[in-house]
Amino acid sequence: MATFKPTQALRVGVKKFFDNIGLFIAVYGLYAIIQLVISLPLFLLDKFDIQWFEVSDAVAPTAGVAQPTAQTMMMGIAMPKMSLIGVFVLLVVVRLILTLITSGLYAGLLRINLNVIDGKPARVGDLFSGFAHMWTMFFASILIVIGTMLGLIALIIPGLLFMVRSVLYGYFIVDQRLDAYQAVKKSFYATKGNFWRLVGFMFLGVVVPMSFSTVFAVLSRFTAAPMLENIFSVIMIIAVFALVPSFSLALAYIYRKITGAASEQSSYQAPEPEKDEFHQA
Repeated sequence: MATFKPTQALRVGVKKFFDNIGLFIAVYGLYAIIQLVISLPLFLLDKFDIQWFEVSDAVAPTAGVAQPTAQTMMMGIAMPKMSLIGVFVLLVVVRLILTLITSGLYAGLLRINLNVIDGKPARVGDLFSGFAHMWTMFFASILIVIGTMLGLIALIIPGLLFMVRSVLYGYFIVDQRLDAYQAVKKSFYATKGNFWRLVGFMFLGVVVPMSFSTVFAVLSRFTAAPMLENIFSVIMIIAVFALVPSFSLALAYIYRKITGAASEQSSYQAPEPEKDEFHQA
């Protein structure tokens, strides 16, 4: 069984991030801009002031009863009248498109992470390479949400187990081009025997930094000096920016480490076995 050291994974993630900090500033900056742009339709939909009214018999004499429709107002501008079904369909279509775009961008980020871990050239344009996997990522995320929710409803623990064990699904999709079901299944197989290591990794990479951020937030709230509050805010922004790509890179390292080898297109070579700090005497 292939294993990994949580602290080693985080060290690799942080090192790879700072070794390629220019790339990740550009990639995550572009990612943020795209997310901002594609979120604009939802922002506009939130501005809709839907006023319900009944259509008179003179307008719809054959209906028998008054039909509910909606007059949408967007920032004071009257929009075309829409039925309740029309409004619902519009919201579903817009959210589906935004989710697919986000899934494609996320897959592109994973491809960049793998290239960096493998020592291969990584470019900002690789962010858009993930759109070939956007439907697969979308369906896999649905499977994970359903599995996690069912587990949480059952006994809570199965939901947490499902969420942790399926954490590598995206890398199997991007690297091995598996379908949604096979990617989740392969993630479960690959993480067998590594559950507590993954929990330790997530604790060190997420819970501990969040604890520090909470302390900073409390200190900035209760400090009387505006300058200190600004300093705390800057530290928080820098910490979050460094944490997200470092954690994601560390996860890519874990994927390579416990799967034992890369795909045929990769130049990655598995490192020598290390003593497991979770099982030292």
